[in-house]
Amino acid sequence: MGRPLRIEFENAVYHITSRGNERKKIYRDDGDKERFLGLLEDYKNRYNFLIHCFVLMDNHYHLVIETLRPNLIKIMHVLIVVIRATSIKNIKDQDIYFREDIKQL
Repeated sequence: MGRPLRIEFENAVYHITSRGNERKKIYRDDGDKERFLGLLEDYKNRYNFLIHCFVLMDNHYHLVIETLRPNLIKIMHVLIVVIRATSIKNIKDQDIYFREDIKQL
């Protein structure tokens, strides 16, 4: 059974998490975390969403965002593809799989 259809709303608040499988690191060092935050800031401005809070751990992150337009799919594409690619290329172990979780608050 697939996941239920995600309906996007303006001004919706979501808790987004992504982690490396088997607790593998997704950031090599603080520089990787800073690059992640820089990209996140760029895409926040481009896709017009608010970041209410975030936590970056070595093997996962949590974001609470508010979409000002119904564009969660575009935001997730950025988080999953672009930012993940930046993280993976900096880590020796290329066999990292991620798991995403999104909850509407």
